[in-house]
Amino acid sequence: MNREERNEKVRKNLIDLFASTKLSRPLLEKHARLLVGVAKTPLDDFIHASRHAGIDLMAAVTEPGTAALYVDTELAIKLILSVGLLRTEQKKLEGPKTDKEKEERDRAVKAHRDAEGLAREVKSRGFTIEKFHEGIAKVDSPELVKRMMFSPTAAGKIVTADGKTLDPINLPTKKLNSDGQHRVRISVVEVSPSGTHAMVKLKWAEHPANAAIKDLLKRSSPLRLEYRRFKGVDNLSDLLLSLRLARREADVIVTVTRALRPSDKDLDLLVLKEFCGLRELAVAVPDDLQRIQEELWGSLR
Repeated sequence: MNREERNEKVRKNLIDLFASTKLSRPLLEKHARLLVGVAKTPLDDFIHASRHAGIDLMAAVTEPGTAALYVDTELAIKLILSVGLLRTEQKKLEGPKTDKEKEERDRAVKAHRDAEGLAREVKSRGFTIEKFHEGIAKVDSPELVKRMMFSPTAAGKIVTADGKTLDPINLPTKKLNSDGQHRVRISVVEVSPSGTHAMVKLKWAEHPANAAIKDLLKRSSPLRLEYRRFKGVDNLSDLLLSLRLARREADVIVTVTRALRPSDKDLDLLVLKEFCGLRELAVAVPDDLQRIQEELWGSLR
């Protein structure tokens, strides 16, 4: 059925509306620019978005040969075309002048592809912070891949050999859980009055090379330890506070959640699962507290 036959069926009201869709906002905004204070989309991008929408619609039709695509007439009438004159001359993209520049460009494009692939894997169920770091370790340029994943500006500057500017990498989450529980030693810095968490520093870990733990051991700022659901010890907030006053460290079993980007380190989290060596601490801490109190108050007599 040709176009005239389709139009004739429309005029005779012999066509049924099967499905409709809106154009993709990301495609329309990809190269949009402000003209006279209003966002304008290049006509080529509008046509491209229309074709994409058309392909999606036609895919839902069992007999494409009897289908036609249409746009609401009133919406089409309201469409306004504008022409923008560039203030500066556009220059053609120049290819790399040297083999080194070509090598660096190809390496950046490969790193962008690796970063996109890893970002897709992050979406999969059960993906852990350990798997994330394993994935980075396997690529050819780990530091470049991390820069592209953690900095949208860096990824958005990559240009392929044919002049195409690559899109920034979209990480679907800011944090990932570790794949198991960890035994660590903590010193208490502060205890929340709400009785839900404490701020601690890691002093030791049973497996210090684990990707979820290793850089936390070098971290100078305190880390959040949550215990709101922990039922193993009564008055846990007071117990942790006594550890801080006695300057005692404690071994605990925790789960770990880590931020992907260094700038999101406030999302790093330990959740208390088990308190180790409580009997030994029950003997040592009261003696320490008594000695510290005597030293403190004795100096004021």
